[in-house]
Amino acid sequence: MPEILNTEQAAEYLLMSEAWVREHAIEMGAVKLGGKLRFEREKILQWFRQQGAASQLTEFDSSQWERRA
Repeated sequence: MPEILNTEQAAEYLLMSEAWVREHAIEMGAVKLGGKLRFEREKILQWFRQQGAASQLTEFDSSQWERRA
């Protein structure tokens, strides 16, 4: 079963803003469910590989993410 991410989770995974993720949602294969965008983690990775940016992605563990105030 694919791992499904919301916009916030996709932004954290990509280390990008939520606005950037929404702007590129169609390119990354997002779908709307209940009026909200949903992303498959694998499709995001495939899209980044096609863009030549896969080296920037690593497995992201949000529990280890520290936000700076």
